[in-house]
Amino acid sequence: MSAALILLQRLTETADGLLRGGYLLVQDGEGFEELPETLPLRTGASARVVRVDSELALRHALWKASPAPVIALVPEALFLPADLKQGAERRRVHTLSGDEVLSALLGTRVTGVDDGELRTLAIDHAVQVQARLHAKTTPTVIDRALLERTLVEVVAELQDLRAAEGRLADLLARWILVPPTWTPVVRRLAAGTLELHHGDAGRLLAWALEDAPVRCRGILVQGALLSVEGEVAASVWGVLAPLCDKDQSPLRAPNLAREFIKQLAKDAAAQLGHAARPFLDEADSIARHLFTSRQLQTSPLLPLAFEERAHAVAVQLGAGEPAPREALRALRAHALAGTAELRLGLLDDMDRLVRYLRLPRPAALTGARLTQAYLSDHAHADQCARHVERALASSPAHHAEARALLARVHAARDQLNLAHAQGLASQYAGTLYDHDVVALQNLIRDVLAERRTQPGCERVFLLVLDGCSVPVFLDLLDQLTKPIHNIGLERGSGMSLRLQVGLSPLPTITSHARGALLLGAIPKDPFAAETQWRDEGERTTDPARFKQNIALKTLPRQLFLKGDLADGGAALQAALRDTLPVVAAVFNAVDDRISSHDTGAAWRLQVEDVTGLLPALQAALNTGRKVLLTADHGHTPFRGTANRVGAGAPARYVRLGAGEAAPDGFMEIDCGDSTPEPAQIAFAWRSAVYRGQVQVGFHGGCSLEEMVVPVAWLARDGLPADRPAWWFDAGMPEVEPVQRPLSEPAIPPTVEASLGSTPPPAAAPRAPSLPFAAQKAPVERLPVALRLALDDDSQRAVAWILADGPIRTSVIASRLGRPAARMPGWLGKLNRTLVEHGARLESESLPDLELQWRYTGPEVQS
Repeated sequence: MSAALILLQRLTETADGLLRGGYLLVQDGEGFEELPETLPLRTGASARVVRVDSELALRHALWKASPAPVIALVPEALFLPADLKQGAERRRVHTLSGDEVLSALLGTRVTGVDDGELRTLAIDHAVQVQARLHAKTTPTVIDRALLERTLVEVVAELQDLRAAEGRLADLLARWILVPPTWTPVVRRLAAGTLELHHGDAGRLLAWALEDAPVRCRGILVQGALLSVEGEVAASVWGVLAPLCDKDQSPLRAPNLAREFIKQLAKDAAAQLGHAARPFLDEADSIARHLFTSRQLQTSPLLPLAFEERAHAVAVQLGAGEPAPREALRALRAHALAGTAELRLGLLDDMDRLVRYLRLPRPAALTGARLTQAYLSDHAHADQCARHVERALASSPAHHAEARALLARVHAARDQLNLAHAQGLASQYAGTLYDHDVVALQNLIRDVLAERRTQPGCERVFLLVLDGCSVPVFLDLLDQLTKPIHNIGLERGSGMSLRLQVGLSPLPTITSHARGALLLGAIPKDPFAAETQWRDEGERTTDPARFKQNIALKTLPRQLFLKGDLADGGAALQAALRDTLPVVAAVFNAVDDRISSHDTGAAWRLQVEDVTGLLPALQAALNTGRKVLLTADHGHTPFRGTANRVGAGAPARYVRLGAGEAAPDGFMEIDCGDSTPEPAQIAFAWRSAVYRGQVQVGFHGGCSLEEMVVPVAWLARDGLPADRPAWWFDAGMPEVEPVQRPLSEPAIPPTVEASLGSTPPPAAAPRAPSLPFAAQKAPVERLPVALRLALDDDSQRAVAWILADGPIRTSVIASRLGRPAARMPGWLGKLNRTLVEHGARLESESLPDLELQWRYTGPEVQS
């Protein structure tokens, strides 16, 4: 109902003459802006409503409407003859004061509202004000203060001012982009609300509302200038100068004006994101003329300060030295941090690589220990280096520094690969068949078939990612554990899986490595080129070999290859839901990508792009089928044509003629009976070295990234495979920076110490370590179910605790060759496994704060 209709009805309630066909004169004014054409009367008749501006117009309206009643609104200044007044209802012109108008509209007495603009605003929102008042205890009288408070609650422009606690920057950000065009009364109510609820910060915004386009913009621009440390000249304040004047400032604490402005400007810039850049650039151009370079760099808002800080950090990291924590935190706290995530991510990854290079390592790592170190540490460094390379493809900054750091990392990794190759050259079989690794040809026998004997593991899904190196596997696992995929894999401090080292036989090519995996023995077929194998061998040879695997005995099994997944994996999902004991599938997405010649792409395999993978995992996990994930071999990435060492194929291994020297980055390795070809063969150990044509990635060589493959039981609530300690800043000890020239890549000294001028002498195949062999008897006393639940290292630890009584954490770490800093977490996970089987490890804190461990459990068999 309109305000005019309510007011007119109130006036006609006592107008008896109007009911007999008379007329009512009403003074025009507030509330009568929109008039109805007629007004129903209580007799059922209707009175005509007119607005007139002259005596003649009034007489004409009365004549035209006769004998019907008329309600005429006349202006206050209009002079009316006595006969018109005498003939009117109650012989006068009826008037309503502002308070009476509001009283009629709100149904409650209003008093003391003498502000015409405020009354107009209340009339415009009369329905909302009345509803809000009636929702509470209805007041007997509405005064001006109550009316203003209620209007603040119902006027759309004012509703969020009271609730803006902690969000004043949101208001400022909006007003910078779209300055408010409020009426004076709305602006006054807004200012009063801000002052009442938000103190001096609110008074600052209230002052800005008086000239919103200029002052709101000034808070951000001048605030960026005022954010530098130290004293500033008066000219820096610009349009905000009145705020620092005690006589003019609206703030109760003018001495804190600069702090309020700095904080509001910083928060508003964060809210604006990319939209703040033009204003900060404007401040930047002014700052270059007002401040010294040193003072300018102290600002958390000016773009130049961010650029110079980021460059300084990048230079230090590029030199292989750790950046100060304060510098990295200052970059994250800068207003431009929200718009520079890619750049900050690049610096974070560079910082991780520096920590990796400075990580203390054992004096000598060979054979299986080196492959285990690759899985636990160096593969993460490879993944981090891939992050840096992808960031450089999208970021224009810090290329020189990042390339220098990558050169150091690649040099360190090449030293590890060389040590690995030398170990293979001296003892290939001893490394491949070491009990601490899973030889790929024994994986089905030693891992899959062995685990199948455990309760609840009768149905298994063997998932093979063709060509998937450990760094790519880690990246895929990061993606799989994100809630968006909703397949039930969880991630807390690490990733939910049981992880072991797998080792692919040489050469690391599909026909040979996958054949060994599926057959359960190293195949005696000649090596086949990748394209030839895909075209001719894969569809016939792989299923035949899988059927011949003696470790699976007579178990029913089914193998799905690339061609079988053309239906999107529907048939595979059906098999996984069935009771078939063993289902295997090979996904070629990684190998297909690295076989491409599109070397200009900084590629990253998205798990959604692997046809059928996510639905297959979902089907397996939902039906309780155990998932064993592995790869047939890894790969080394393309890093430029400078790494090409000659023509010919294959890319990463070469048959040598009599007296022929191996190409640069290759090493001759005698594989003995593990290869069907008796010829002398040299394998590439250096990362990215290749022969022939360019590809996105290469395999066939003996580098760690090609030979080491993941062997992981993916399980809900499984054991986490944590990131290494150096990945996180908190996990690294404080180390004094060491200055090194940029021209000399930083090689971990422990790696250099493990290398000699000649390959290490041949040694007999490794036997189990003495502590485990000598103390195996205590482990045999454990229940069978518990022994099967523990991996080798866990069995060793329990054996030592059973044999020696309470044993220190540092002793266990030393015997296992693990970092002491990671042992409490590792032992905690071991303890959870023991608790699941009715046993436990009890810890006791020694005077030097180190923990010692004791095994308890009635299930120990005598």
